[in-house]
Amino acid sequence: MDGQTEKLRVFLDLMVTNGPRMLIGLAFLFAGVLLSKWLMKKLKARLSGFIKNPATLSVIVNTVGVLLYAVVVAGALIQVGANPARVIAFMMFLSVGLVGVVIVFRPLLPNLPFKVGDVIKTGTLLGKVEATTILNTRLRTFDGKTFLCPTKVS
Repeated sequence: MDGQTEKLRVFLDLMVTNGPRMLIGLAFLFAGVLLSKWLMKKLKARLSGFIKNPATLSVIVNTVGVLLYAVVVAGALIQVGANPARVIAFMMFLSVGLVGVVIVFRPLLPNLPFKVGDVIKTGTLLGKVEATTILNTRLRTFDGKTFLCPTKVS
């Protein structure tokens, strides 16, 4: 029983000393995520008048969103008490690693002859392309049915 009481006392001491910083860090994280989502929505609305290609618009908005989220997470970690130099070094390492992964796997991504919005015929299906991924293409037929067709990489 004394072991559990001591653990509880250590936990309460830890919460008294670090609790306010953790609450502020969580509030910063929550507010930052909400602000990032709002900014991404506004950016998409503003850029949609200039950029007509939905795929390009999506890439730009999502890239800005990832950068905003990274700044928010880094700020929250620093607020909680993490070493700013280590947080920045970790973010740089992560960024370089992700760029490396994209460069390595880019040749493996399918280069499809169609894009979202095109009308295609595959097999016995005729419909409009709604989305494409590495694994499949979502096709909506003209009678309203949705089909997933495998994306063939050759």
